[in-house]
Amino acid sequence: MTDWTRTDESLRAGERTLSGFRREKGLTLRDLAERCNTSVAYLSDVERGNRSGSGVMECMVKELEIPRIVADWHYYRHGMISPDLRMTDRGHVERCLMEFRERMMG
Repeated sequence: MTDWTRTDESLRAGERTLSGFRREKGLTLRDLAERCNTSVAYLSDVERGNRSGSGVMECMVKELEIPRIVADWHYYRHGMISPDLRMTDRGHVERCLMEFRERMMG
């Protein structure tokens, strides 16, 4: 089984944070919170991996124009599984992670 811990230097080098994607688009937390109809505090918690708001995450994916796999990886690396993934579907999670790794490293 693949080791997905953050100690994998090549994977960590390829990681990008949600806040990084937001800043690349020139958006503040307030800007994105307004677009996603949520509070700045809640959005900040989602970005930092403290909450798993799926509706907010879907809005972030759309507004930041990022692949859904980035959101899945965000949930995974913060110890959560994306809310729309069934815990029993480990094969799907593994496929998503492999695709993410290939995109980031390839």
